[in-house]
Amino acid sequence: MARRLFLLGGAAALEAASREFVAAAGPDPEPVLLLQGGPGWERYLPRYLEPWKRLGVRRYRVVAPDGGRLDVEAALEAVREATGIFIGGGDTSVYHRLYGAEPLRSALAARYRAGVPLAGLSAGARLASRSCILDPTETGTNAIATVRGLGFVEDVVEAHFDTPRARSWLLAAMRATGSRRGWGMGDGACLVFEDGRFERVLGGPAYRVEMSDFASGAHVLHELT
Repeated sequence: MARRLFLLGGAAALEAASREFVAAAGPDPEPVLLLQGGPGWERYLPRYLEPWKRLGVRRYRVVAPDGGRLDVEAALEAVREATGIFIGGGDTSVYHRLYGAEPLRSALAARYRAGVPLAGLSAGARLASRSCILDPTETGTNAIATVRGLGFVEDVVEAHFDTPRARSWLLAAMRATGSRRGWGMGDGACLVFEDGRFERVLGGPAYRVEMSDFASGAHVLHELT
């Protein structure tokens, strides 16, 4: 079974991406939404769930920490039973701590390898890559950092790529990790991958970035259509 991956640059891509994600989740989809929690986190639910409901999704689960603590066993059960997995947006460092560590890390990888479609928005898209970017707002420094992502895409991924700072963060991450290729998605773009290979883009703008010289940071941007 083909492995389908949807990487969203921002909330503006949710409508278009949801149609393909829900279709990939099977004839009777039961997706799970993984969120970071925190004060007032429930107010973000409609942006994810309303498109699913309009597409006929009747059953779904939402996983988020309660009072700062994640019920790992309940999260594992939800992931193992889901026909589609969607990792939301927010603070990448929080998502990495919650879902990029064991035992959820292995559970997500197992389901993805089994053909369960996986989507990530912003922080969720970063987490799906081999080298996951933590930006300066998340590191508390003036520099980005990279941590081990889930590895569903070998190249570095950055969301909100229609902003200059996101472009600089992706280039810095590529240079730091020696990655010759990166992917950048604007808020309205979703990159679709099949079996780890880029297939097409929904919406836009989106770019493939190729580093030509690591020392100087020289690179080429290829706009994807």
